[in-house]
Amino acid sequence: MPRLLALLFSFFFVILSSVQAQSVFAFGGTDATVGEVGGASGFQITRTGDTTVAATVHVVFGVPAVLNGTSAATYGDDYSSSLGQISDVTFDAGETSKVIPVTIIDDTLSEATEQFQITLSASGNNSVSDQSKFLVTISDNEPSAGTFKFSQFTADVDSGSTLTLTVNRTDGSFGTATVEWSTSGGFARKSGTLTFADGVTSQSFDIAIPEEAAGSANYEVDISLGNPTGGTNLGVPTFVAATVHVPVAPESYLAQTAGFSGLLGADDLAHGYGSIAVNITSTGKLTGKLVLNGGAPTVLKGTINSSGVYSQNISVKKGAVAVTKSVSLKFGTTQVTGTFDDGSGRPVRNITGERNLIVAKKTSAAATGYYTFRLFNTSLAGVGFRAPGTVTVLKTGKVTYKGTLPDGTKVSQGATLSASGSFFISIPLYKKNSLGEYPGYFQGTAVAGFNNSSRGFSGDLFWTKPASVAPAPGELYKTGVSLVDCQLQAQPYVKPAAQHRALSTLDTSNGNALLAIRGGDLAAEINHAATVDASNHLSVTAPGDDAIKVTLVAANGTFHGTFIHPVDHKIRAFSGVVLQGSGFIQGFFPGIDVAGVVSINAQ
Repeated sequence: MPRLLALLFSFFFVILSSVQAQSVFAFGGTDATVGEVGGASGFQITRTGDTTVAATVHVVFGVPAVLNGTSAATYGDDYSSSLGQISDVTFDAGETSKVIPVTIIDDTLSEATEQFQITLSASGNNSVSDQSKFLVTISDNEPSAGTFKFSQFTADVDSGSTLTLTVNRTDGSFGTATVEWSTSGGFARKSGTLTFADGVTSQSFDIAIPEEAAGSANYEVDISLGNPTGGTNLGVPTFVAATVHVPVAPESYLAQTAGFSGLLGADDLAHGYGSIAVNITSTGKLTGKLVLNGGAPTVLKGTINSSGVYSQNISVKKGAVAVTKSVSLKFGTTQVTGTFDDGSGRPVRNITGERNLIVAKKTSAAATGYYTFRLFNTSLAGVGFRAPGTVTVLKTGKVTYKGTLPDGTKVSQGATLSASGSFFISIPLYKKNSLGEYPGYFQGTAVAGFNNSSRGFSGDLFWTKPASVAPAPGELYKTGVSLVDCQLQAQPYVKPAAQHRALSTLDTSNGNALLAIRGGDLAAEINHAATVDASNHLSVTAPGDDAIKVTLVAANGTFHGTFIHPVDHKIRAFSGVVLQGSGFIQGFFPGIDVAGVVSINAQ
């Protein structure tokens, strides 16, 4: 009996050992790059696990699943192996590595970089590791034919016009090569072929965009490259997403009693700025005025025709010279567009405007309230700034805008909300010139945004202070600032209840805050601890030359103060606003070339 048990144990041990015994095959690496003149190469396969018996691994040469911007190498044309494209490689007992022989074929063709892949697979009780694929990249040794790609990713084109696109041939231009282009989406497919002669690196082609009826929706057309020849490849971008803009259908005119406000030159401020305000009656009678560059108003008076068009020629005398001004306006239900020629030979100014908001009795404008804002621009070297102000909107839709520009200039203007909830600003600046016009201006549109999560105004306003404007006495900020895009961020401000601070975050921090002064002409940032008590009195710990005085006015969400400059030891003034929605207090002080920032944050 013991002898029988021993025999059975030995039998099952042999069976169990044969089931568990296996070889694991892997490449010694994951990839390699070889030159086309490399000739014979070899790539090692390793064998681990049970190596006491012979084992076989399956080897296949083929195309990788992802080419990584290269072309596929062809077996027999670009490379070969003495094993064949598909083979079984046998390892003898005790053998742990073998080299897969590969020959790189050198041809005379100019080709793109090519790739092939060697893949291992096992059968029976054997297996392969994670390194079962080996990627080989072949670098061509002939002059490069290059890579085709578009010069841009996106494009904008008007309906009924022509889209011109450029294809560049980079990283080489050897030999004649072609590439195809085609469109998809938007309209019937268009296509073509570009032929690049030897050495040619760029070509353009035109696509005629069909004309769509005004009022149709804008749409997108994709233009793609494909099928490169002559050893070339495709690069990025291989397609352009083009947005086709269709003209907006003109508004129909509806006779109505209404007021319209707008701007001159909003599309091209470099040649002049200005504003327009008119009133019309239900019978088409029009009165109003137009102001160009802050000069004398041009009085408008006349009648709108049945198509909503108003035209007027106005003869005036400038000295002994007669000048004819021309105004043309086209009214819709909520918008007005037009042109103004002041007769001086300067470019004609375009006019854009909107109908003023009409507020019924016992109702109020949706934007009614009080707002604090900051203007900011940080994109231009030397003219980055943040400047504060306030906006008040009455129930009637009347707007009062008050603010400060980065050079310390105080600006204010009354306006009227439009039917869309926006308002227009056009403020002449600095001293009149010999033409009776103001050389500087602050102009733009503030757009209302009201939803469940936020309410306020935003927009782009433009500030220009020409180099011809001499700095005022003691003024630090530079002149020669032109067309600076001032981004407006206005948010509601609510006067805090008794024993509450202007910022809820200051209540949470028990009034502890940090006052920071930075930028401008300061070499280093100034930081001091600050405290805001429940009555919104602000105190700062600032000994010696850094003495800082700050007054916070909780009633209207503004603050102002002074600090002593650490270099020239002169007093600098600053001012700003409380931005409750953003959770901080921010203002500015004029610097020599750039305005500095003053901020107060809860700690």
